[in-house]
Amino acid sequence: MNRHTAAPIIKTPPPGPISQRWTQYHMANCAEGIYFHGLVWDRSKPAVGPFCMDPDGNVILDLSSHGAAFPLGYNNKELIETATRAAAVNPGRYGAEIVGAWGEDPEAIDIPTPSHLAQKVISKTKPYGLDTLFMSNSGAEAVENAMKICYDHRRNMGIGFCFQGAFHGRTLGATSLTRSRRAQRAWYPHIGEIIELPFCHCDGECRCGWKVFAVLHKGTMNRFDQYLDADIGTVDPEQVAYVILEPVQGEGGYNLPAPGFLQEIAGVAKKYGIPLVLDEIQSGLGRTGKWFAFEHYDIQPDILCLGKTLRVGATVAPQRIFPEDNARLGGTWSGTNAVSAAVAYRVLEIIERDNLLENATRVGDHLLEGLKRLKQKHPRVNNPRGLGLMVAMSVEGNGMAVKLMEEAFRRGLLVFTCGFDSIRFMPPLDLTVREADFALEILDQALGAIS
Repeated sequence: MNRHTAAPIIKTPPPGPISQRWTQYHMANCAEGIYFHGLVWDRSKPAVGPFCMDPDGNVILDLSSHGAAFPLGYNNKELIETATRAAAVNPGRYGAEIVGAWGEDPEAIDIPTPSHLAQKVISKTKPYGLDTLFMSNSGAEAVENAMKICYDHRRNMGIGFCFQGAFHGRTLGATSLTRSRRAQRAWYPHIGEIIELPFCHCDGECRCGWKVFAVLHKGTMNRFDQYLDADIGTVDPEQVAYVILEPVQGEGGYNLPAPGFLQEIAGVAKKYGIPLVLDEIQSGLGRTGKWFAFEHYDIQPDILCLGKTLRVGATVAPQRIFPEDNARLGGTWSGTNAVSAAVAYRVLEIIERDNLLENATRVGDHLLEGLKRLKQKHPRVNNPRGLGLMVAMSVEGNGMAVKLMEEAFRRGLLVFTCGFDSIRFMPPLDLTVREADFALEILDQALGAIS
């Protein structure tokens, strides 16, 4: 398969009979953990960039990137070579007590180790005072460790603030902070003293409840500040362990913050000395056209959570706020996955070398403009929005976003839903204009089919 000539090809509308057979075989013994989108990827067949094949011979344009975890798409030759060489020695993981080396000189990088990955990540975060990281298995674990760091650092009642529409993972602690769908957290026991705030993405006048009128202050103030205010507040700032949010919400709807919203949160957190935790598991490491989404908004976190692109989890913070007792964080595999770390290092190298931040901005703008044209043509399309290659649009009508996703898939385009009514695009960071145009053409056809 040649990426320059590849195109979506449908022989049998997916999921075809062979794909269904594989799905049935899989589901005979596996629980369905999340919504199944229908793609069966046949790894015995050619795949490149955003294109892959299913067992029925269909060529699928995958703009989901496996939930943003395939930042360079399928079968990148450099990543395959790195993974193959790293796995040839030992395909396993490093235990927490082990430092993995490769030769005598750490500076002579042949196969990147977790230590090299840490150095690479810190080179991007150190300008913001984040000079130390702790690796884990996943983004959800990165969030859990951020919570632990804050609880240890603050040593107070452990009150936390989160936001409506947030998604921070599916581990039990993280579900206490997740607010994107009721089904993700209902009936689970939760960490106490978590206060939910509105995530303001209002266009124009604020209508979400973030702004409130304080009679005593004779003016408006934001809800976060109201809770903590010395005169009218109900929460003692000294008892707050953290405030956590996604700069751009992912699962909750690809919601872009309203102007000034993030700055207000950062300002209140700084005013009261509360650690600001930013979850950039989906938005970080190039997705928005900058290394981190917070760079678009002139704020900086006290703790940063990363995952997906890294293939491992990482909690990044200043050394001074990490627990002094080394038993506070850790786990058998906190030495991390050697192969995943090597590949992640190469991914970051390629993003730098090939100017993929600029590409994410340029092609993302092209995709967004295309969605705006579809809005003019199709009444169901509403609110095209995005930052870099983190792009979405709403689809009016109950259940119509899911229906559009299914119609697009039958025509060879894989995208996911998010929020209550939206389709999201999280393609490889090296997506081309040509590939974006294929997606827009298929969406046009699918929208016509559901009208």
